[in-house]
Amino acid sequence: MRSPILWIFLLATGLYSVTIGYQFAYDDTLQILLNPQVTEHLPFLDLSRRLFAEPSPPGNLFRPFATMSYALTNIFFGLSPSIFHGSNIILYGIVCVLVFCLVNAVTKNQHLATVATLLFAVHPLHTEVVANVIGRAELGSTLFVLLACFAAARSARSSGSVSVAAFAGLTMLLLLTATLWKESSLTACILIPYFAFLTSPGEHGRIFRFTRMLPVVSAVLGAALMSLLLRRYALGDNFTLHQDGRIWPENPIFHLSFTERIIPSFKIFGDYIRLLVLPLHQSADYSSMPEYFFERLYSMDGAYSLVAAFLVPLWGFTRCESSSRFFTLWLVGSFALTINLFVPIGTLMGDRLTFLPSIGACSLVAFGLQALSKRLDCKPFLLPTLLCSAYLILSAYRIPVWQNNSILFAHTALDAPYSPKAHYNVGVQAVLRDPQSTEGEAAFRKALDIHPKYVLPTRALADIMLARKDFGRLEFWYRQLLELTPEDETVRKNLNQLEEFKRAPR
Repeated sequence: MRSPILWIFLLATGLYSVTIGYQFAYDDTLQILLNPQVTEHLPFLDLSRRLFAEPSPPGNLFRPFATMSYALTNIFFGLSPSIFHGSNIILYGIVCVLVFCLVNAVTKNQHLATVATLLFAVHPLHTEVVANVIGRAELGSTLFVLLACFAAARSARSSGSVSVAAFAGLTMLLLLTATLWKESSLTACILIPYFAFLTSPGEHGRIFRFTRMLPVVSAVLGAALMSLLLRRYALGDNFTLHQDGRIWPENPIFHLSFTERIIPSFKIFGDYIRLLVLPLHQSADYSSMPEYFFERLYSMDGAYSLVAAFLVPLWGFTRCESSSRFFTLWLVGSFALTINLFVPIGTLMGDRLTFLPSIGACSLVAFGLQALSKRLDCKPFLLPTLLCSAYLILSAYRIPVWQNNSILFAHTALDAPYSPKAHYNVGVQAVLRDPQSTEGEAAFRKALDIHPKYVLPTRALADIMLARKDFGRLEFWYRQLLELTPEDETVRKNLNQLEEFKRAPR
């Protein structure tokens, strides 16, 4: 059987070729268009010093290589969306090829590796990563995690001490680079040594193979330590997000303690597994108020997710194949920092956060399809073809959602009707078209119906009333805003001026 690498690359890039004509969308505005680290044409050394010494918007992100890629694209090609999207497409094609090489190296089964990679290439959850420009952080970090795996495997197979040290050093450099694209790739510290162990020669015995892992383990721990030190230097007190007791719509369990987050985190993990297998209810926004989240947690929907969170890993770990256990660990381990269990993060869930874990998920699905085909005594390519076709159709339907903010936010309000943030974004787009928009006012009021203490739509409603010169309602919204943000001196000053205007003789 000839290598399918070329066809995998063409399928992955061809599927997303339509996005070249798309605009910047969602957080692209904040992290690219309004980011001075990207838009100011600095010399390369000055840019590097700045990116490694200070955070990126919204102020707690430290992803210097991702931001550098945006800045360099701007320097050479300008802020053309097509160039940014085209770069994402090429990166995605390369990642898909490396996924095939990884699965093939672990399973020694080219058919299974092909099935797993095709599922990965057409998976609908990847639309946010590829079609949204800032998904490049996921693409870059995954690319370097995969390269680090191969460097570690080469270190474990090498015979000379110089070669072992050189490839271990390369592993450390590649993993460090991955974490500087995105911090969640730190989870690869447990995946890279396992990959090197599985793919190392087995004729010398298990103890000898474990001994050969010491340089690899040292390399990944060194990369993790260096990454954390750099992050601490750049972010200072924002090294981690601080719990302040407030309710964040973006993450309704952010304010909970570790023990209080355990069951909700497993529910999130189960939600991810369900989406990875049956991606039928995608959204660009999974935020909600705590009441709605916990209502779902203690419902049948929550029960299904908790069952999935335990049964799928159990199935993978108890299979005879060591490769099945490896991809189960890949699925579980790469979610460790993003399900809000050990540390709360700035979002509850996100399609983009499934990208690295989906390598394990798609491989496990390929194992499952192989076993099911044998049980049903059908052609080995039949079930994979059907599932790949279904994923391809879902992706083709989902990709156009990311054309621009107007289309994206309208879809998101339908996908996530209980998200105040989704309705707020719809209102912003309406106000950009018409500052006095009644559509924008309705969307902001809908956001406040869900989250009465949401500052952003409250401020937006005040701006609408100011544009309409409706001073009666403007005063009401100023007072609401001052109640929510008593430290905001600008609002207090505006309210005083409004009261003086009302008292002035006509």
